[in-house]
Amino acid sequence: MPNTSHDGNLETEHESPSGDPVPGDGPEFPEGPDSTGLDGSPQYHSPDDDPKPAPPPPDEAPRPSTRQLEVEAQRRLNAYLRARQRAMESGDTGPDAPAPPAPSTPMRRPVAVTVYVSEEERYPEIRQALGAMLDENGFEIVDSLPPVRGSIFQTLIARTKDVLTSSGLVTRARKVERGVELHLLHKQQAEIDAMQGDAVAKLLTALASTQNALIQIGSVLVVKVVGVPVVRNLTQQELIHLERNPTLLRQPEEILEALQRVVAPPTAALVEQES
Repeated sequence: MPNTSHDGNLETEHESPSGDPVPGDGPEFPEGPDSTGLDGSPQYHSPDDDPKPAPPPPDEAPRPSTRQLEVEAQRRLNAYLRARQRAMESGDTGPDAPAPPAPSTPMRRPVAVTVYVSEEERYPEIRQALGAMLDENGFEIVDSLPPVRGSIFQTLIARTKDVLTSSGLVTRARKVERGVELHLLHKQQAEIDAMQGDAVAKLLTALASTQNALIQIGSVLVVKVVGVPVVRNLTQQELIHLERNPTLLRQPEEILEALQRVVAPPTAALVEQES
């Protein structure tokens, strides 16, 4: 039956020339079911049924800044040195040193500096000369543990003034060792000045007034026994031995012999003699 519009005119259904309804004249339906349900009912596809894209992977945890790495490395070294000092006072075995920062990461690297002086009254002069020598070689003292009195024993924490990888730190330590060695061998002053100026000379001059002393700067060891100073670069094996036997750092008269046994244990020497 024809519909009547609100103005009274008759409405007729629009048809295409083929007789089909013109698209858009009525509600739109899908052209046909996408599939048939189990009961035979038509099943139509909805965009909501499309699989949702996987969420993007979470961002990686932000990498710590150079400053954060420096603070953490210094905190770990400080905790280790305090535990080592407690072990020395109680005579216990020392703790294992913390793992060093990533070798290839440029950062201001912390370094433990250990000082033993048999005459306590000589320590202020030696401490001042040591600070000057460290400063001239690119280090700065940033922290210290309380000194142990009697003879004086103190642990300082220094760090490089500029950012270095671990290989850069090794190179700098060797520079310190070489400077001390040149002075002990009485090389020409011009050769010494070209490397380190007179800071090492002032340190050795300050040590001249004490009979027994020991200074360890990372892998560099300066020992003075009965007025005779010696410098050496510690191997990894020797460093580990000192970690496990920290009381040696207060025994300059025994430390070199103990380290020599690490390099050539008695069993090895015995086998060599028998052969």
